[in-house]
Amino acid sequence: MPSMTLPRTLLVLAFLLAAPPALGETVYKVVMNVNDEILSLYDYEERKKEFEQQLLAQDNLPTAQRRQILDELPKRVFRLMFEELLLISRAKQTGVFISEEDVDRQLDRIRESFGIETESDFQRALQQNGMTLDDFREQTRRQAMIDNLLYRDVSATLEVPDEVVRRIYRENPEDFQDPERLRLQEIVVLEDSDLSADERSAVADEIRGAVAAGGDLAEIAEARSAAGETSGLIALGWVSPGDLAPELEEPIWKLQSGEISAPIEARGGLHLVKVLEREEASEKPFSEVQEAIRRREQGRLYADALAEYMDRLESEAWVKLDPPPEAEGFRQTATVRDETLPEPVETAEEAAEEQMEASAEEAAAPPEDGLLPSTSPIPTGDALDEVRPDPSPPSD
Repeated sequence: MPSMTLPRTLLVLAFLLAAPPALGETVYKVVMNVNDEILSLYDYEERKKEFEQQLLAQDNLPTAQRRQILDELPKRVFRLMFEELLLISRAKQTGVFISEEDVDRQLDRIRESFGIETESDFQRALQQNGMTLDDFREQTRRQAMIDNLLYRDVSATLEVPDEVVRRIYRENPEDFQDPERLRLQEIVVLEDSDLSADERSAVADEIRGAVAAGGDLAEIAEARSAAGETSGLIALGWVSPGDLAPELEEPIWKLQSGEISAPIEARGGLHLVKVLEREEASEKPFSEVQEAIRRREQGRLYADALAEYMDRLESEAWVKLDPPPEAEGFRQTATVRDETLPEPVETAEEAAEEQMEASAEEAAAPPEDGLLPSTSPIPTGDALDEVRPDPSPPSD
């Protein structure tokens, strides 16, 4: 599409005219050919820079983990771009097309999903990720082409019959259970109170005895906390196995509904935990989990089918590779292609066709109140989300 490629072309020409020839030859050398698609060293470096900026912006990553990812990043980015070129080349060969209008619709959905209301906020978000709007539009268009290709050629061909779903449910009951759970409240005899260790033990025993005799833990907590001896009443709510601190886990799960634990030494002091309710583990009904089972099985089949599909694309493609030294051995890295089931991107033509059908059905239906329908037959507004792309793989 000229409108997408012209700005990059002008940028390249301007840079080459202004820079020494050796620099231009190095930066814009071709490092990958896949059929008619090429990857320049410049584009590889730009994509790697985008990933680096996004990675460095994640404050929650431990330093060692961030360093490991950064060390592997060149190979992973090069492999990602190799896979992209294989898929983009196949998409173009088989007529997958995403128009400018389709890109606009995708950008609107992205803005909505991230709660971005204004164009200035959108531009600011792109800048924070080191991207321009043109770059993001092009990446969105290419990703839409890839999603539609993978949906058509891979995921749409995967069927998981009802009998397979039922067999998985029947043979793996432990996977489809609501776990046992307890509803708890507690009071802590505070370690940092003015009480000695013996006095804290005596207070804890006194509280436990009062509750066991029918006393209300909330009232006890209110009085004791006012004296600075304990915490207030702490509502822990519903917990499942593994949710509690290790010191509390074993003794608490031995309690029955209505019982209160013996004092347990843990963080902050002596804990007394009362079980308000106890629910045993129960098997989820088939109707509640059948679609989740189907999606999980489709995901497993999709991962295998995707690997075979990528191998076939590579075997059928003309490939020439000249990776930079930092990316050599990229084939040995773990795959970076997202193996979740792709969602097809609805094109403007499909949206218009579906809205025309919907309008025609509404016009043909008898009006409930005797009035003519007010809906115009001209398709307007957002496209419907349901899509039905041709599930058959394209001919070579």
